[in-house]
Amino acid sequence: MGEEVEKREIAVKDYLNVLVLKNHLIMLNEEQLSKVYHDDINYVIFIKSLHKLTLIDSGFLYLDDGLIEKIERVIDYNRFKTDSDICDTINEIIKFLNSVKYSSPELKNLYQLAYLAYQEETRKVKINDIDELLDYLAYDARIVEVVMDGNTGIMDDDTKFMASLNYLVKMAPEALQEPYIHRCMDECLASIKVPPFSFKTKRLLRDTKDNYQRIKRKEE
Repeated sequence: MGEEVEKREIAVKDYLNVLVLKNHLIMLNEEQLSKVYHDDINYVIFIKSLHKLTLIDSGFLYLDDGLIEKIERVIDYNRFKTDSDICDTINEIIKFLNSVKYSSPELKNLYQLAYLAYQEETRKVKINDIDELLDYLAYDARIVEVVMDGNTGIMDDDTKFMASLNYLVKMAPEALQEPYIHRCMDECLASIKVPPFSFKTKRLLRDTKDNYQRIKRKEE
């Protein structure tokens, strides 16, 4: 039983690391990324999180060619100074990145449209284009801070917060199991003020509360 719990905790942490990695790939330039992941420990975290990303959220890498360029820069920075035990993982990642890079424009467009539609459905918001989607994806790292540290003060955009919460409920409900996380999320949801006649925000808040309550009931 204890081993199962430990495996589940590791899986949750791995998924949260993927959300943070996506934020870094969107928000940081190549030089900044290289500085964040330049030492051996952080480089291994980068490679392991990136490998996990290619397995569970590969559609993200079709959104912008610039994401691939940033990843290649970081991989090359430490590639030949790493332990041999992750070389096979790096080679797998490079092979996948090449398949994305050399996909036809038509195939990339199909992946982008499918990914955008899935994100809209999961987050319960209308997303107008890839740039707006990248903003939502980058914001997910803030909800990771709430999960890890209980820091609710960083939630400064109600719509993006609710979209991120809906996404986490769908993708990693195990990350939301601790009682202190329930308190934090309930506090954030209770603080949302719906402007008069803002039916879109009212509906999103209702749907988000219902969505979140479902996983709370499963745990009780």
